[in-house]
Amino acid sequence: MSRLKLFLFVTLLMMNINHLLSAPISVRDSLQRELSRSKTVADSLNIMYNIFDITPRKDQKEIGNELYEFAKANKLYDVQLDILRNLSNLYLIAPSDSMHKVLIAETELVPESDDKKMTKLFLEIALNAKQASNATEAERQYRLRELMKEYNEEPSNDLYDRIRQLFNLCIYLGTTTHGELYVDYANKLINLINRLPQEYNPLRNMYYSQMGPIYTANNQYVQAIAADKEQLKIVKELEKRYRSQGRRYRNYDANYYNVYRRMLSNYSVLSPEEIEDYNNQINAISRRNSTIRNDIMHNQRSTIYYLMATKRYKEALQLLKKQIDNPVNASHKRQFLKLMMEAAGAINDKESLLDATMAYNKQLEEYNKLKAAEIYKELQIRFDINELRNRNVELELEMRNAELQSNRNMLRIFIIAGVILLIMLVIAICLYLRTRKLAKNLEKSREKLQREQENLITAQQELIEARNQAESANKMKTQFIRNMRHEIRTPLSAVIGFSQLIVDSIPEKYRGDMERYSDIIMINNEMILTLINDVLDTAGMETGTIKLDSKPTSLQQICSIAISVVEHLANPGVIMKFENEGDKDFVLNTDAARVEQVLINLLKNATKFTSRGSITLGYKVDKENKQVIFSVTDTGIGIPADKMKMIFNRFEKVNNFSQGSGLGLHICRLIANMVNGEVCIDPNYRNGARFLFIHPIS
Repeated sequence: MSRLKLFLFVTLLMMNINHLLSAPISVRDSLQRELSRSKTVADSLNIMYNIFDITPRKDQKEIGNELYEFAKANKLYDVQLDILRNLSNLYLIAPSDSMHKVLIAETELVPESDDKKMTKLFLEIALNAKQASNATEAERQYRLRELMKEYNEEPSNDLYDRIRQLFNLCIYLGTTTHGELYVDYANKLINLINRLPQEYNPLRNMYYSQMGPIYTANNQYVQAIAADKEQLKIVKELEKRYRSQGRRYRNYDANYYNVYRRMLSNYSVLSPEEIEDYNNQINAISRRNSTIRNDIMHNQRSTIYYLMATKRYKEALQLLKKQIDNPVNASHKRQFLKLMMEAAGAINDKESLLDATMAYNKQLEEYNKLKAAEIYKELQIRFDINELRNRNVELELEMRNAELQSNRNMLRIFIIAGVILLIMLVIAICLYLRTRKLAKNLEKSREKLQREQENLITAQQELIEARNQAESANKMKTQFIRNMRHEIRTPLSAVIGFSQLIVDSIPEKYRGDMERYSDIIMINNEMILTLINDVLDTAGMETGTIKLDSKPTSLQQICSIAISVVEHLANPGVIMKFENEGDKDFVLNTDAARVEQVLINLLKNATKFTSRGSITLGYKVDKENKQVIFSVTDTGIGIPADKMKMIFNRFEKVNNFSQGSGLGLHICRLIANMVNGEVCIDPNYRNGARFLFIHPIS
């Protein structure tokens, strides 16, 4: 934390202290001066702890919250947890459970550690104790049954969770009975608590602070003294720990006083030395602590116990008569009457003995009624526990019977498996004998197979040679066709050129027939070149030497090019049109040259068989199926149904006497396969032929 933040925090805390502290002015002023001069987090923390310790209990909540926020800002996790435990004790008398739940939630902000686990468990148990004290009798009984069921039927393997189960059970059990059943569970609880880390264990303090009074009430004085000695040890350890941290004003006088007084009340099992020691401790505390001194003067319990322990019965009897009707001693009235009987009997004061005996008997009747009700409830609880245990035993018996039945089934399985293994062994021996016989036959077969394998290798080599020769021949064929195309193109170009020159050299009035002859020459020239190109393209596509060059392509552009290339081939009177002209363009990622080639071939095919009507090129973008569907529709002679699939084969023609090599549609199918598309005939079109080229959208 920066110096500025530390200064601001200390200033805020001092403002709160001014209206909260009721400690002596000199101590308060001294701590305020020290806090204003502190420069480090550690110094400020010690001073704030001292301020917290001298603050009256009723005002400690606000100081505690300030101290918690300071520790939280500086990531002092052990201090955070310590303050959370202190605040828990302060909120025990609050009417609502909400603050306890907030404290429990705050523990989740601290990194995992044993201290965190212990603090969270401490807060949960404190909350449970508070809820138990505020619950109705019916709610307590219901909750008690639920806790017994959880403890007996759903035991946790986690130590902290197991302690939580048992501690909560003891709390609710303690609201009903303090008899043997409670003590049995309490003994189990301390055994679990002692397994926790011993460096600092607030649960031990919580446990022994409850068990001392309970053992005393049950007349188990030896156990009560042992529990109180354990609590004394814990308080001394706490005092030593806090002193080492610089907490000079942490006061444990009330803790010591309550424990020593309770131990003195069990004087019957104390030695004379212990009696004197505990009385001296109480006197020393009263001399330095006015609150304790006033308490002793007000109820005189510690004095009465000491006088009885030292057999000063007359003085004890006088004090008992004065204090028997004191309201602050109402909860100890039966104990005081019992002490009066003992003291009066010892000094032979028959009148006092009679009065005390009569009053004690009356108290005893009321006590016995309460005790009987308590015993009845305890018996009822024991009955519930026995029912749970019986149910658990029944479940365990069922599980054992199921396990026994499972073992029997396993035994049957093992016997059956043994028989099967024996049968398999016999079969294995038979198979072995047969295998030996087969092995000899296999050896002969192996030799025969080896000879056949050698023959196969020879045949394979011959096939490889034949394949190589075929590939070489195919390459030579392709090369030959390429060379022929080149050699033929040159003279054909010359023929076209000279035919055009002849036409141009003839007078205008004689040109008609000559131009027609020139057009025939040009058409036949194109037919020859188309034939050669188709043969080369077919060979290249089938051998895989032609590859696609895909790039973004305008559909409007490639369709327009295809129309412009073919429209001069249409028969007179036939209209060739592009139905998507003027539509919104679509860009397709494809090889434009190959798509144009397909469209041109389909259009050329349509011109051959359409003598009147129209030839229409169009396309449709099917975004749902991610494809573009090109269509070439004509009003020609159509295609017979039995020829619709065959015409895409190589050299296949509808009419053997029609123009063309029969490779155009075959090339269309090869290109369609290359783009993972399809070319087909629409069988539903009856007014001619409609070819579809389906191209996927990648």
